[in-house]
Amino acid sequence: PRSVPEPQPISPRTIRVRQFKFQGNTVFTQQQLNEVVAGFVKRDISIAELLQASAAVRKFYADRGYLVAGAFIPETENEALDPQSAIVTIQVVEGTIEQIKVSGNDRVARYVQ
Repeated sequence: PRSVPEPQPISPRTIRVRQFKFQGNTVFTQQQLNEVVAGFVKRDISIAELLQASAAVRKFYADRGYLVAGAFIPETENEALDPQSAIVTIQVVEGTIEQIKVSGNDRVARYVQ
């Protein structure tokens, strides 16, 4: 007779993300950013996929013209994650450019303000 395989426990190298929480975002709402990472929620994901989620947020900003924005997963905010139902914090850093200085080419300088 065939034996039924026992359910495998969640690997210590994966977590089940229940929700992402964003800090530092002012340009886009929590809901907009949750849509970006929706594919990483309610399933077991690896640490590499967790980093892909923060990279997806960075790409979302960059694709909308926010080239100096960043997103990362702060270790201190995520130290005690429940591996079976984690709420993961992603820190967003919305950078700005204060000044662009063009030198050496007067023709280009008149087009940049």
